[in-house]
Amino acid sequence: MIKRLGYIFLFLILILLYIWTNKKMTLWAVVIIMFSIMIAVLINQWNVNKLNMLYEIVYDNKSKRNCIKINVENRSIFPINHIQSIIYCENIVFGTKNKQTIDFSVKGKSKEEYLLPVNSRYCGRIDLNVEKCLVFDWFDFSYRSIKVNTRGNYYIYPQKKKQIWENALDYFTEGSDITYKHTRGNDVSEILQIREYRQGDSIKNIHWKLSAKSQNLLVKEADCPNDNSIMILFDYSDIQDRDVNNDILTAVLNISMELQNDRKGHTLFRMDTSSEKVVERSITEEEEYDVMRCEVLETEARKCKKSVADTIMRLNIFTQFAKIIYVCPKNFKDDSGIKDLEQCVIVEI
Repeated sequence: MIKRLGYIFLFLILILLYIWTNKKMTLWAVVIIMFSIMIAVLINQWNVNKLNMLYEIVYDNKSKRNCIKINVENRSIFPINHIQSIIYCENIVFGTKNKQTIDFSVKGKSKEEYLLPVNSRYCGRIDLNVEKCLVFDWFDFSYRSIKVNTRGNYYIYPQKKKQIWENALDYFTEGSDITYKHTRGNDVSEILQIREYRQGDSIKNIHWKLSAKSQNLLVKEADCPNDNSIMILFDYSDIQDRDVNNDILTAVLNISMELQNDRKGHTLFRMDTSSEKVVERSITEEEEYDVMRCEVLETEARKCKKSVADTIMRLNIFTQFAKIIYVCPKNFKDDSGIKDLEQCVIVEI
């Protein structure tokens, strides 16, 4: 815009100078400049139709960071001296947007690649959005806005911050009662009945004598389901408390990772804030942890009317677990009574 005003101002000066001096040289200067700009504008219209652009998220091994890679293909014989892109990277979890502007050029009949590093203060899924892509003529007098292709997103995973959840470390590792995965058939409470073996049942609960007699695998089923596993649940703070909510996610995902590394099955209960419903995810394998982590990092972090703790207590879900880890903000108003449970440890952020 500034350059365009500058050219207009230059034209006015030359025209006034011609009127004042009545010299053809001044008039020819005006004509030549205007003709050159018109040619540049027409060539730019041609170039735009010969331009292909793709924006995608990649991991750059050299810089060890995520980058936006811009692939530019110019099929015209004329070079393009100025392309400007305005790019937003939006964090789905916290709703933050990181705006970046990049200016670059491309030769005629060539392909170019440009890398733009991206950063995010908070963990979460980052979506790419190209707001504008402007192709300027050689004099920057005019421009054309073009549509571009975008592909992919990426995840900012929480860093390991052991000090956040260190008070829970001894709690879920002490003792030898939690030594097997959280799967159906691992109940250890009083036996209620004998049933046929189902896929996922623990071999520890197979009734070998009855199985030998019936020639079918039979397992012992508990009266009061208590799979002797670990429950993790958490509640968010208000949506504006981004630092607190980021530390809550960091603590939850790190605790889950430690349990997974220690081969201790567990179940995560969280609030799906889009539907305001409590959802659960049983984690026994690395793949299940990866799925859970993506689910968490794709959901907006905000406080809901009902807490996860209220649901856990109201539906008596806590009776199915031997140990409970509850991650919540400091001074979180909780009337559910979960903090009073003997098997519950509180991690306050």
